[in-house]
Amino acid sequence: MLAFTRNGHRAHFFRIKETIWRLFPKQDTGGVQDFSKGDLDLVVLDKNQPLGFSPDVDMKKLPAIYNMWRLAAILSEAGFANVQPVPYASVPIVKFHDPQTQLSLDININNRLGLMNSQLLRNYCDVLPGLRTALVAIKLWARPLGLNTPSGGPMTTFSTYALALMTLGWLQSRELAPNLQGSLETKETFWICRSMRAKRQSRVQCDVTFREVTSLDCYPPLSLHDTLADWFQFWGYTFDFEKQALDIKEGPICNRNDLAVLDPKLSEHQVCVIDPFFRLKNVTNSVGSVALQKFRNECRRASDEIRIQKLSMAQIIDGYDLLERLHEPKVDLRRPRRD
Repeated sequence: MLAFTRNGHRAHFFRIKETIWRLFPKQDTGGVQDFSKGDLDLVVLDKNQPLGFSPDVDMKKLPAIYNMWRLAAILSEAGFANVQPVPYASVPIVKFHDPQTQLSLDININNRLGLMNSQLLRNYCDVLPGLRTALVAIKLWARPLGLNTPSGGPMTTFSTYALALMTLGWLQSRELAPNLQGSLETKETFWICRSMRAKRQSRVQCDVTFREVTSLDCYPPLSLHDTLADWFQFWGYTFDFEKQALDIKEGPICNRNDLAVLDPKLSEHQVCVIDPFFRLKNVTNSVGSVALQKFRNECRRASDEIRIQKLSMAQIIDGYDLLERLHEPKVDLRRPRRD
């Protein structure tokens, strides 16, 4: 099974797949987690561990492909460039560059949680027309300002995933988006390891249950201009970062003190956005005070330019005119079954 985002990358994916299969024939090169600005995140699925690092898995007897150094060596031998193993990240990866396509890639082993996150966000986008375009517009605004650099930049700021959760939670707070996880019994779980470096790995069971969307879940289309204008106003002036947290599963906006039930350490950071599956993770824990202040100031600047100076959105977001001419993909949602 090989998932890809663009038909033009079919040969590229199969080349990576064949490289891995050459030495790890029992593994399956799986899904694409994220695709933006030429970056691609790939997942190698371990068919023998569909639930991840569950308690019955012996961490000392993992297949060789879980060794990031060995995987990096294979990719280097296959002609990929700038190969860099990152074995002790929360999700161990190998970063590399493909000279043929000029794509920068990250590859991880069996991080199905990332694929499930993508599926959850896709379901939200399917029932909320305009959300996809709004998320792209926010990224286009944030990236040039240095506000979409979760790693590798001079200052750690927000990941694309964090900005998406922040947007969803804000829309939920205005009753403009559904909650696809609320009031559901746990049906699906996935186990992760909090640290691959620790001698005694701490395993966490994640509830990855969410509701399948139907045609009855669809919301009215979002106005791109109004959505962005209100988004800037909310994050610049309304949200109280010191006292409030965002949680699209249980919130959407909640008091930081209430998070002690999950983990007292969750509320220690400047920004608090809880992962909808891995409930002990704050996806913005690396955003510091300087980055937060810059984010708030830029949101306020954009809001003032729209509401007071009457600037157009195209003057604030480079490429906005192209977004207005794009059409979101047509989604054929199933009709709900009759009882």
